[in-house]
Amino acid sequence: MTLPVSLWSDWSSLRGRVLRARRLFLALDYDGTLTRIVRHPDQARLDPAVRRTLRLLAARPDCFLALVSGRGLRDLQGKVRVPGLWLVGNHGLQIEGPGHRVLHPAARRAQRAIGRIRTDLERVLAPVPGAWVENKRWTLTVHDREVPAARRAEVRRIVRRLAGPAAREGEVRITAGKRVLEIRPPVRWTKGEAVAWLLKRARAEEAASVLRLYAGDDRTDEDAFRTLGRRNVTVVIGSAAGRSRARYRLRGPADLHRFLKRLLALREHGE
Repeated sequence: MTLPVSLWSDWSSLRGRVLRARRLFLALDYDGTLTRIVRHPDQARLDPAVRRTLRLLAARPDCFLALVSGRGLRDLQGKVRVPGLWLVGNHGLQIEGPGHRVLHPAARRAQRAIGRIRTDLERVLAPVPGAWVENKRWTLTVHDREVPAARRAEVRRIVRRLAGPAAREGEVRITAGKRVLEIRPPVRWTKGEAVAWLLKRARAEEAASVLRLYAGDDRTDEDAFRTLGRRNVTVVIGSAAGRSRARYRLRGPADLHRFLKRLLALREHGE
């Protein structure tokens, strides 16, 4: 990993790549990337101006647009409400787009174990202020953002105590994100594998005429940065972004929207 450079410092080169490309492959995270990080996931609403830009991009025949999120697919659909794009939920376990709906088979196999763990977690975490379990059907997310700092380690110990046995038996796996622990099916299928699947679907794997971009803000997005590699346009979002597999950085969602609007203007008007 290295320290990404500001995307705007390389804008003249990127501008040329956008103009020369015959097609665009754009994959974007949602929380912290298109929307600001908020105290509760329900508060992460897409700004109408951002939705308008996504609609215009998704409607273009030369653009393959996907949102790649850790949210459940139905939740993501309700938040985005943009026709014609591809949606990836639960870190790649669910993929849905025009004429396609895919669920990784490991998700169904793990459902019983995840349901059992959810019941235990909800019971044991109930007395801990600010802790809550988000049921995304095929995965679970334990949030500790609102937990007093002195008790966050306790939350993580509880999660590992209750989900650890199933993880050791290969029934689930436990992963970490920004102020969350997640319980997932025991399969190495991440945002990176999901992006590779989308590249094949878009026939955009190696074509020199395709500009490929991924933008995200979380450690789970590093898998997608690795899939695309630094020769493509990989962008980590956040003013405090440290070392990353991404080549570029942008300060936040507003900065990413500014870039997407410029990209759209170049495709529409060449300026």
